[in-house]
Amino acid sequence: TYNSRESLENLLREYLTNEELRLAKVAELQKIVEEQHTYKHRAQTVFTALREKMSNSFRIGIKIGVPDWKQAQEWGDYHYALAMKRQFEILGHSVRIDILPEWETPKAFGDDVAIVIRGLSHYQPKSYHINLMWNISHPDKVSLEEYEQYDRVFVASYSYAEELQKQVKVPVQTLLQCTDQNLFYPDKEGYEEVGKILFVGNSRKVYRQIVKDAIEAGLKVDVYGTNWEKLLPSGYLKGEYIPNEILRRYYSKCGVLLNDHWNTMGEKGFISNRLFDAAACGATIISDKIAGLEKVFGDKISTYNSQEDLPKVVENCLQQKSQNIGEKLELAKYIRENHSFEKRVREILGTIEKLNEEKMLGKFIK
Repeated sequence: TYNSRESLENLLREYLTNEELRLAKVAELQKIVEEQHTYKHRAQTVFTALREKMSNSFRIGIKIGVPDWKQAQEWGDYHYALAMKRQFEILGHSVRIDILPEWETPKAFGDDVAIVIRGLSHYQPKSYHINLMWNISHPDKVSLEEYEQYDRVFVASYSYAEELQKQVKVPVQTLLQCTDQNLFYPDKEGYEEVGKILFVGNSRKVYRQIVKDAIEAGLKVDVYGTNWEKLLPSGYLKGEYIPNEILRRYYSKCGVLLNDHWNTMGEKGFISNRLFDAAACGATIISDKIAGLEKVFGDKISTYNSQEDLPKVVENCLQQKSQNIGEKLELAKYIRENHSFEKRVREILGTIEKLNEEKMLGKFIK
């Protein structure tokens, strides 16, 4: 290099009058270029960067038991998968939701991971995927043999995860249901008229116990959900569907929200998703009894013992509602910070990365 007119003239004179020196310098430069700066080197650099990027980015298929897209909005599993999808995408991953008729879609051949939100329907895992089950309901519908087909099983119950791990070889861990912190928070805006006692949920073509108990005890309940027409007395059904985007307002505005569980979920400690969503909104909640409730919510959710007991519990909750606003908002903050889809997805992703690393190292055994 040169730094002045004089130094440039000196360099030119030196190389033009000393051919041996010039050729040595050219050879030295050629060696550097050939060893470090060819197209092959640049391609390798790009390939390494891409490989690192791809190893940190997964293509994920989330399987849910929704029978067709027309019904998707009415299914809690769909909104559950949608919240998961958003969180995975924020972290840089590609996600597709497959409803029941699409479980065997050819698109899945390119997936790295299959996550089954296990409710009523059985999925057959594929050997070329990392296969994860999140059992959020109906544990009575899943055989021990089915669990063993997965690489990892997440269970939405403390007690059942512990019980199940004693019976299967596949690693099992507790992963409770949760809330979408971007959709569920205290919000009393809007023009929706919400009654004092609220129940949100499809009938599942059975007269759900807490609704039956409330109505037969003489309580006026506003019910929202499908397939209730033949079960409820006139005047109780207020609508079939509340858009998920404004559901928080109903939870935030109601006097009390009623919640229940399938019998098997209650017996096995599967805490419902609705408890997380409603608590995140600061709602006053009355639920049937379920194992593990106090471990998550402390004493902030009331429970009842019988139909005769329910009116008294409702009355007490309504009378104390104004006094308990502060603790309900504290619980809402706690749930949104500690039991969000963001938290759950990061935990799932940690498992995926570990399993993928084992697979890349040739230790991944099916």
